Amino acid sequence: MTQASGDLRRAPLIERIVELKLGEAATVLAPKLGEVCSLAFCLELMAQTAALVSPHHRLVRLRHGNFQTLPDPSAAPITVKARRVGAELEFKLETPHVPVAAALLEMADTPRDAPTMPLAEEWTLDRRGRSANGASLYSASELARASGRTRIVQWASQRGLGQLVGGLGSRGPQLGVQSPVTPMASSPGVVEGLTHLTEWQWYALAGEGGQVHSVDRIEWYRIPRPDEPLVATIACRGSVAGSPSFDAIAFGADHKPALEIHGLRLLTSRLANDRLVPRVEWQSFIRLLDAQEHPAPQ
Repeated sequence: MTQASGDLRRAPLIERIVELKLGEAATVLAPKLGEVCSLAFCLELMAQTAALVSPHHRLVRLRHGNFQTLPDPSAAPITVKARRVGAELEFKLETPHVPVAAALLEMADTPRDAPTMPLAEEWTLDRRGRSANGASLYSASELARASGRTRIVQWASQRGLGQLVGGLGSRGPQLGVQSPVTPMASSPGVVEGLTHLTEWQWYALAGEGGQVHSVDRIEWYRIPRPDEPLVATIACRGSVAGSPSFDAIAFGADHKPALEIHGLRLLTSRLANDRLVPRVEWQSFIRLLDAQEHPAPQ
């Protein structure tokens, strides 16, 4: 039976339900954007729509995520279409005549167990005495200029060629709304922090700016507490069709992965043509990654 009603308390990003068929499909409208759309916004919008379609399941995996065209601030409301394909929901986000994102989301009754990673304990050691250089990195960067974003990264440093480690702090209201704490939540604050670190890592490697245009796979193992300190690792995995590819993992206080992003690819551009790159020169930005300006919180 097709319905046009649902519990929007679980979906604050959704303005109106056009069509809803429980367990099968949905078409919803999200409000007009006031800023450039981000990966975290798209994922949370998909997750909140999925919560309407399958209210008794939880989000465990995303596959084949594509973000072809990001809307500008004057874009019309986003239409979200979801339909069941086997065990997954196929999502398409679009404004009139403009595709925004597409992906496959998998839901399950229970979360998967987080894998054991040998380096997890080493990477999540106590960071006291290290630099809390996140504020300096954001001040030098255009990545967090939008009013709806929170400056989530507290510190970041390089671990050899192609690897970056960073700390994610409090992840309160994200993207201009309070993300509901439900099993279907996508942890947008964590995703946003991993995105910032990945873009910084690419700038440190190549001196170019970049923004996310596709993701091979995302795994959700659990929803971190908003005040839980996380340590993130970013590793460059080479190039796919001319785009740099990264793996990004957020480790919780238990030293186990809470969320993994694999095959996160950036659309890159030269410094002169990219308004999203840091404001400082390449060498200066690399020095900021290991600057000892402020003591880390004890």
